[in-house]
Amino acid sequence: MLSDSTSDSENQQASQIVAELVRDCDRSRVMLISAIEPLVRLLSSSSVGVNEAAAGALWNLAMNYDNKVKIANAGAIEPLVRLLSSSSVRVNEAAAGALWNLATNNDNMVKIANAGAIEPLVRLLSSSSVGVNEAAAGALWNLAMNNDNMVKIADAGAIGPLVRLLLSSSVGVQVAAAGALCNLAINAANKVKIAYAGAIEPLVRLLLSSSVGVQEAAAGGLKNLAVSNAENKVKIADAGAIGPLVSLLSSSSVGVQEQAAGALCSLAANDDNTVKIADAGAIMPLVRLLSSSSLGVQEHAAGALLHLSINIIDRKRIIDAGAIGPLVHLSASSCVKLREYASKVLDNLSLDMNLSPNVHARYLQLSRNKRTSRRRRRLCGTWQ
Repeated sequence: MLSDSTSDSENQQASQIVAELVRDCDRSRVMLISAIEPLVRLLSSSSVGVNEAAAGALWNLAMNYDNKVKIANAGAIEPLVRLLSSSSVRVNEAAAGALWNLATNNDNMVKIANAGAIEPLVRLLSSSSVGVNEAAAGALWNLAMNNDNMVKIADAGAIGPLVRLLLSSSVGVQVAAAGALCNLAINAANKVKIAYAGAIEPLVRLLLSSSVGVQEAAAGGLKNLAVSNAENKVKIADAGAIGPLVSLLSSSSVGVQEQAAGALCSLAANDDNTVKIADAGAIMPLVRLLSSSSLGVQEHAAGALLHLSINIIDRKRIIDAGAIGPLVHLSASSCVKLREYASKVLDNLSLDMNLSPNVHARYLQLSRNKRTSRRRRRLCGTWQ
């Protein structure tokens, strides 16, 4: 039983039991909702062991979406933030981990930042503990999904330590650090700071990782660094990213495919890069991805092909790779951006009739057939 009246050792043991029960079972996370309030009270215990066990239990309970709200409403955020400054490394890790899971909720992102979590989390990036590094970077990763927090995290000095953590031997740390930089790089000023801090080369090296999570986070980081930044497009290509990104288009992971295609789409806005991307063998796998079950993958693949289809040689390659049918199908998509990309690629392919005299006629006929069955459209979302 969790209670203020029981001993520290009993509370610690009870908290550990709760943490263990809810670690791998969402049903238990729901059944043990009643434990949330006493666990929150134990965060203010004078016992380090109790602090660690209570924060650890909340970390696991916060894997459930509804519990994220209940834990925040029970007043957990401020004591968890205080525990980030504990002298105990294990308490630091448990508190940062709990905030990591809580910060997937939009309201909690704001509450955690307002409670003063960002600066101590940034300090913990330089901890000697790998577990603390991962949990702190993970918490900043989620907090950086908020536009205001992106600025605050960068201003608190997080970029340099996050770039250094890309060199960690821990896969978990690499994923969390690359993920945090990926989200921070959505901000225009942060794109410049991250590149200046030397993130591009280690992110490119992480594309070669055997970890799918690392590959996805690194490709996502390079994608966001390249978006709307001409200088970064050149730097990323010069760092050797194009070949590994093309290889990742054939990954078995949809997330990796989406981020790799997105990075190539952004890089292909540079004329020199379009040549390098095509020469690296990107066209065939990009055409295959047009038939993906993921809208995000389809959108980025079509966007990359749109850039490539400006070149007369690449237009023939795209046609020969069998792109016409999938593009016609996507030109009737319910996703506005995807429909626009597919239609523009088809328009480009139809420009040079010497390459394929029947392309334009086939495009018009198939497009006409598709349009007859169109219904009301909806906007699609994009991954951040």
